[in-house]
Amino acid sequence: MIKFIFFLGVAVCGVSMNAQAVEGPWISADQMQARLISSSSSIGDIDTVDTALEIRLSPGWHSYWRSPGDSGLPPRFNWDASENIEKAEVFFPAPKRFDELGLTTFGYDGDLMLPMEISLKEPNKGAKLNMRLDTMVCRDICIPQTLDLTMEIPAGDGAQSKNVRLIDFAKTKIPQEKDTSNLKIENITVGPDAIVVNAYSQRGFDNSDIFVEVGEYSLTSKPDFTVPTDDSRRSMIVVPVSDIIKEEYGSSDIPYAGIDITVTLTNGRDAVEQTMVIK
Repeated sequence: MIKFIFFLGVAVCGVSMNAQAVEGPWISADQMQARLISSSSSIGDIDTVDTALEIRLSPGWHSYWRSPGDSGLPPRFNWDASENIEKAEVFFPAPKRFDELGLTTFGYDGDLMLPMEISLKEPNKGAKLNMRLDTMVCRDICIPQTLDLTMEIPAGDGAQSKNVRLIDFAKTKIPQEKDTSNLKIENITVGPDAIVVNAYSQRGFDNSDIFVEVGEYSLTSKPDFTVPTDDSRRSMIVVPVSDIIKEEYGSSDIPYAGIDITVTLTNGRDAVEQTMVIK
């Protein structure tokens, strides 16, 4: 009888835990799988809910960042078929740098999680997420991918699901808009031929990279990190501006006037991001 009660308790706990897991099915395409997961097991009196897009890429294959670089396509998200969804905001971790046949691209490999904030039309009402993901994966060749992903979050008390820790951890990988004690963008100087960033990193700059977006383009030339011999925690980083960007944005009386310039800096563990507009 004691054993029976023990195993019954385990079974009940297992059912309870499974009931708390709100996630969509894995959908497979060429060289990748993806699904949606939620940090809430139900929707209570809330306006937003944290979710994430979880992606698994086959070994040796990579996908693309919001700004892919010299080639590739950024991911696109369509939510038109969703129910009780006002809007969805997708957040990107700092990417990696890839060399594709002499071209520089920015993206991800392995397992990836993109946190998303879903704004609801009505609180206390269930939501159905229907997301069409258009993306591209590359190795020796590039393959466009379209995946239709779904997930339902019922109405309820708004309790957390067992995925909340996964999503909270994924959110720590998103570049911070404000400097941290470990990583800082101290200033950004925009010139006709280069973007110059002065930065501080408590960990030094051995594993650092920088990604600069100018309007619709990204700078793909290799950045030059100059670290003074008396302070390895500081660096002047010079990122050359390509001719195509000079022609597109640099020919006016005030080069790059009115253009968003976003700088994303990572030291291998932390990442920060700043956006400026030349006036």
